[in-house]
Amino acid sequence: MQRVVGIIFIIAGCSGLGLLYRQDLCQGLQELRNLKHMLEMLMSEIRYHKSTLPEACRQVGKRTQEPYGSALLSLYDMLREHNGKSFREGWRENMEKCLKKLPVSEKERDMVFGVGECEGFSDPDMQLRAMEQYRDMLESRVKTREAQLHQQGRMAAGLGIMSGLLLVIILI
Repeated sequence: MQRVVGIIFIIAGCSGLGLLYRQDLCQGLQELRNLKHMLEMLMSEIRYHKSTLPEACRQVGKRTQEPYGSALLSLYDMLREHNGKSFREGWRENMEKCLKKLPVSEKERDMVFGVGECEGFSDPDMQLRAMEQYRDMLESRVKTREAQLHQQGRMAAGLGIMSGLLLVIILI
């Protein structure tokens, strides 16, 4: 009886690890979509409301879900206090805090950090073009992840179950 219960626990544990990995893949894809949406909202604020970057961060921060909303509001507060940091430095600092616990790759983080480079353009049209470039890069990354998710998700779940069965066979 104890053997059967042990076998069930081993298979369930290994299957759970596979499904957990699949869930991380899904969450990473969702976070990329959220980042793209946040960037589109910033672009909309600049384009249609004629807001400056800091003001756009404040407006979008109020309407965006966590952890992005608090990062944008913190960036606005930092820039309003004029503590000597530029938009670029503040953007990178706040986005690093925001992305620290999220399942996004280093390349995707660099894409998000690059948005802070848009501040150097005094012309709003140039800012928008640069932001559109980063949005398109994120969109490309979302499509790549979507294609990989189906294959890697099935493989992760399958490997979890198969490794559990292999472990049971070895232990028997």
